This record gives sequence, structure tokens and C-alpha cells, in this order.
Amino acid sequence: MNTWAKDFANNILPRQSAHFPQLIPANWSLVYVLTGNSDINFFPKSFMPLFFFGNLLIFWDLALWKRNYLYAIGLIIYGLFAPIIFSLVFIADGNADLPVSFFAFLAFYIYLRMDKQNFEIDKRLLFFLFAAAAAATKLAGYYVFAFTSIISLYGLIRYWKQIKKSDLLLIVGLVPFIMAICFFWHLMKPEVISSGSIRQNILDMTINLFL
Repeated sequence: MNTWAKDFANNILPRQSAHFPQLIPANWSLVYVLTGNSDINFFPKSFMPLFFFGNLLIFWDLALWKRNYLYAIGLIIYGLFAPIIFSLVFIADGNADLPVSFFAFLAFYIYLRMDKQNFEIDKRLLFFLFAAAAAATKLAGYYVFAFTSIISLYGLIRYWKQIKKSDLLLIVGLVPFIMAICFFWHLMKPEVISSGSIRQNILDMTINLFL
């Protein structure tokens, strides 16, 4: 990912990126642009472990808010085993597994905090935003995005009579904006979507998911 980030910083579209989403490399490149130096890559990579602590905070907040010991157990299990699965070297190397898990957890965290009796436009949009960010981080996030898109559509249908016109205008304006930001790479390279490589990758991920 660091090579692609350097390409962005040098105002060059990343080469040989295949179907990999470019949200993380694009954000990494901002550090290189601000510092004016792409040779020192410690600073952008140093942000990656923060996603691990972000996941811990999500479990911690749910445990306090829900007053449910299951979230506390989840916090302990994740805190113990995640550093083993993602070693410190592996985390700092800039792997996208941590950020995609963070955005996925964050999307469902927002869902849990939604008022199930009323349509809350701010939380609904955040729910969609974080799911889109997961998909824009790594292909595995597309499963989260597909699932949350169905939930979001169901919410629109169920609470249709409660939705204000101003909220509808906000949805019409922000949803395409979110999609454009999160999926900019696929919009710039539409041939990637129709390529056999991405279809095969998604097929392989689906097979591995159930094996």
C-alpha cells in the first residue's frame, strides 16, 4: 500500500493496484504531501495500530452502555488474541485488515445505538458511511456494505411516513457524496469492476468464508 500512497503523493494514479481499494493509500499520501517527503513512511504507518485500540474502545463502550458482560468478554478475548493474530510488526506494516475490521465494527456499533422506533437521520447516515468506508478499505468490507445497504433500504421503507422532506433531501445529497468519496477508485477505473480478477477474488473470498 505504501507504493500506491507514494504514487498519489506524486500526483500519479497508482500502478499495478489491480482491484485493491485505495482509501487507505490515498489517506496515507496526505502525510507525504504535508511533510514533503515520501521516503520516511513511519508516520503514516504509525496510525495503523490506532484501529486496534479503536476496536477495544467500541467493545468497552458497549459493555458500559448495554451493561452486558458479553461485550466485556468480547473485549477481553479481542484484547488477548488480536495482538497474537496481528503482531506489532504486522500491524505497523500497514495491513488493511485492522482498518476494515474497525469500520465494520463501527458500523454495527452505530446500528446498536439506533432508536429502533424512530428514524434517526444522523445515525442512519453514519451507519451507511462507515459501511462504505469498510468496503473502500478492503474487498472483505463489501460483505458489510451489502448487508448494511439492505438494512438501510429496509429502514427507509419501514419509517417512510416518519421521514421529513429535509431528511430526504439530506439522504439524496449525502449518499451519492459518500459513495463518490469511498468508491472513487472504482469510479476512476471502472474496468476494474468488470475484470475477471475481482470476480475471481470475491468468489475465492466467498468460498473461503464457508469452508
